[in-house]
Amino acid sequence: MFHHAFHITLHPGAGADYVRLHDPVPDAILAQLERAGVSDYSIFLDDVHVFGVYRYADEDRMRRELADDADPEWTAAVVALMAERPADDGVIRGLPRVFRFAGGDA
Repeated sequence: MFHHAFHITLHPGAGADYVRLHDPVPDAILAQLERAGVSDYSIFLDDVHVFGVYRYADEDRMRRELADDADPEWTAAVVALMAERPADDGVIRGLPRVFRFAGGDA
């Protein structure tokens, strides 16, 4: 199992809209993430800073399943809130891991 963490910067004042768009996330997006083998996906918000982390089993499967946007209108609304979205081949560029505590639940 692999981990992926990312950081996105929103436009000032866009946090409430970002939360609204994720409450709830459209079923088509959730189904696509499941098909891609993504699990344990969490997003955290601190003012204009969005941090996310998720797990996935197979990078090729994830990239293949996420290649087509399951809900382009929703995605466009989310992306419009972003001041910065560092991308890597269509997937948000990951943050390098500098520490992990793999306690009993890991």
